[in-house]
Amino acid sequence: MKQLLGLFVFLTLGITLWAQEPDDSPVITPGNKLIEDNSTDIGLFCKEKPFVCDLTFDIKKFSREKYKDQYQEAKLTYYLNDSVDLEKTIRLKARGIFRKSHCYLPPIKINMKKAEIQSGELKGIKKLKLVTCCKYSRTYEQYVLKEYLTYKLYNLLTDCSFRVRLMQIRYVDIGRKKPKEYISYSFAIEDVDVLAERNNAIKIKINTLNQNCIDKASMNRVALFQFMIGNTDWSVTGLHNLKLLKLNDHLKVTPFVVPYDFDYSGFVNTHYSIPAEKLMLDNVRERLFQGICCTCEEYEATIQEFLDKKDSIYQTILEFEYFEDRTRNEVLAYIDDFFNIIESDNLISWNIFDSCKKY
Repeated sequence: MKQLLGLFVFLTLGITLWAQEPDDSPVITPGNKLIEDNSTDIGLFCKEKPFVCDLTFDIKKFSREKYKDQYQEAKLTYYLNDSVDLEKTIRLKARGIFRKSHCYLPPIKINMKKAEIQSGELKGIKKLKLVTCCKYSRTYEQYVLKEYLTYKLYNLLTDCSFRVRLMQIRYVDIGRKKPKEYISYSFAIEDVDVLAERNNAIKIKINTLNQNCIDKASMNRVALFQFMIGNTDWSVTGLHNLKLLKLNDHLKVTPFVVPYDFDYSGFVNTHYSIPAEKLMLDNVRERLFQGICCTCEEYEATIQEFLDKKDSIYQTILEFEYFEDRTRNEVLAYIDDFFNIIESDNLISWNIFDSCKKY
């Protein structure tokens, strides 16, 4: 009855101070050379090598006014080849909720509609979300890289996922008497409208859903992935850190969900992340399965998806050259623990069957 009610509702509605942490040092000192890159006219999300560019703006003003929902003008410089660079005027503003309060340079929303970029990897892009290194330290640099890789791991499981591109950005702060430069990693996230179009789907928003109203295979995959990375900072109700899409197919009426924003996960393991008090977890590294209860056959099918991608998941982590050794060892150990669980009937029963949501 709940499923029918949820489906009825669905159909009715139409279908984060650049600053150092203690005992920390910057990864890249200001003035270091950027990675060499010869960009070509292919899509931004079609290459693995970091996209190299400059962002020149008043960072002090940006930080001071980050709570205002207002765009600020900036200059974007990017490179077509060794001898040609392009300079465009764009607009940007801060985004995010917690990271606005925590970061000197919080995540950025870039509007390039008026830039009319006609060449290079940014060709045709109108909007772009940027996850920044919110404080200038080695620790925060690794946080960015871990969150970026989290998206890449989910890409291995399904095309119905946000594509991301690692970026190496020279931030030029003109909000001081003598401009100052910072170079750090960030990453861009595919716009949800592009994600939807790529999957022949439409974006929808309904605030009265529960997991029973979501395509079961999609919901089980998302729930197990969140369990794998140790993320409890998501919810179908209210669509917290999830986007809801529906295929352009009248025979498939149930929507599917796409996860994003993983900085509160155990995989990323930021020092500021804490689990919700009601979950009674000691820390974010402690996993909790938050999916709905399903049949053994349905769980087995989802678990097999992850087992089939086990080698690719490990290969992606091992071959990611931007991790420090300690970071790589940390995330490998965390993933080891996940596969130990799903390869054991007893641990599956304890961690999943006994923890699933019975509604």
